Amino acid sequence: MQNQLDIIILAAGFGTRLYPLTSNLPKALLEVGHKPILDRIMDRVILIDSPYRIFLVTNSKFYSYFETWVAAFKQSHHFAGDILILDDGKYSNEERLGPIGDMSFVLEKINITNDTMIIASDNIIDFDLNDLISLRRHRNSSVLVAHDFHDKEEVKKKFGGVKLDSDNKLLSFEEKPLNPESSIAASGIYLIKDKDVHHIRALQTRPHDGELNLGNLMIELLAQNVVVHCLLAPKWFDIGSLDDLKRANNEYAAA
Repeated sequence: MQNQLDIIILAAGFGTRLYPLTSNLPKALLEVGHKPILDRIMDRVILIDSPYRIFLVTNSKFYSYFETWVAAFKQSHHFAGDILILDDGKYSNEERLGPIGDMSFVLEKINITNDTMIIASDNIIDFDLNDLISLRRHRNSSVLVAHDFHDKEEVKKKFGGVKLDSDNKLLSFEEKPLNPESSIAASGIYLIKDKDVHHIRALQTRPHDGELNLGNLMIELLAQNVVVHCLLAPKWFDIGSLDDLKRANNEYAAA
């Protein structure tokens, strides 16, 4: 019997860089190619071969939007599985918990002891998530999904910069570097090995200034000598700005 997988979809941001589109609509429900981003994510999730649970963490402002979305998605896709929506209790961008804070919030609410897939809800997934699971099992390590732009300027000051060895093992990670060591950018898609999940709570509970981003988890794992391997996705979009949204819509206009 295959081990159960837990999936945390991060959808608690307020999408301020996409105003006015996200003033009264969560970023995850913006359409790319006439389909909500979250639908595109779930289209990949439901193809996962392993048994799984889904936890979608959002905020108080947008909780009801996701309730409506879940009902519509389950009906349109004949999806019988559970999608548990968790409200982190925040109403504004100024009080947001941040990605690590929201993952820690889920871990406080749910007893998670399984491998945990983390998906930022503004990421367009255009690869088979079973490949991510296969790599985790083959390497017996946590896995980061990244994309090679083949141009360091594309990474500069925008994405987490990733440096890999010849075996695609993570050597270093730098948040939005001014001078990237490589042209490889980290995505917001991780598969954290069961024995590594506790580092999320440890990172959040340790004294720190401001919110912690997803990349801080990779930095923490490296600092703790945890082995992380990388799956390189041939195509990937992070919808962080209006320009990103426009590029993604141009790519998926016919999809």
